Amino acid sequence: MPAGVIDEVLPRTRALTRQAVTDGKIPVGQTLVANLDQIVVVASAAHPLPRWGFVDRLLASCAASGFEARVCLNKVDFGIDADMVTELGWYARAGYGVHLTSATTMEGIDELRDAVAGRTTAFTGPSGVGKSTLLNAIEPGLALKVGEISRSTNKGKHTTRFAQLFPLENGGFLADTPGLRQLALWDVSDSDIDQLFPEFAAFIGKCRYGNCSHVTDDGCAIRAAVELGDLSQRRYFSYVKLFTDG
Repeated sequence: MPAGVIDEVLPRTRALTRQAVTDGKIPVGQTLVANLDQIVVVASAAHPLPRWGFVDRLLASCAASGFEARVCLNKVDFGIDADMVTELGWYARAGYGVHLTSATTMEGIDELRDAVAGRTTAFTGPSGVGKSTLLNAIEPGLALKVGEISRSTNKGKHTTRFAQLFPLENGGFLADTPGLRQLALWDVSDSDIDQLFPEFAAFIGKCRYGNCSHVTDDGCAIRAAVELGDLSQRRYFSYVKLFTDG
């Protein structure tokens, strides 16, 4: 690989950061990508199956960092079931752009290409969901290395070792990021976690108590909305997990 030359160091504006730990077990912030317009969170319909709770964590991290986020279900050529359709419907109702794609059949690639045109976009998600393959489909000249799925674990093998930024022929940039297997929020207080779920916005402030945790408090408008079917129960459980983990 030819040596690079640094022409200019731009100031960092927004950054997607996760919690990491040092050898001394001290939590620190680890920046994954910075100075973007949007992030596409990628899951796959098969090999591996979607981890919706992990998708929720990534979306919450995007919101905490101030990034617009999209949800992409890749490998739909393997088929999608009713549960996947339901989950994607909840994301669409929450206001996220939703994409169904296959780099094999090219389904949904034109729409995804339009969504990233003229913008700086990072693709993130677990290993093996096809992030690099998607980028190759969007911009064929990239020729990024792609990996295989481990037969023993059904998890992806890392092929992208560090974040890389690539220019698009029609304007904008794409960032390929290493596959993630875990993610903890960084620098987010418990009281702000509900703000990271956009569909909660219509119900926040309607609880009986102003400092409602939306977990055990009586008179919680969010829990009532879940019971009525106005909010996704599974997404709500993701909120509870983030809240209790914090």
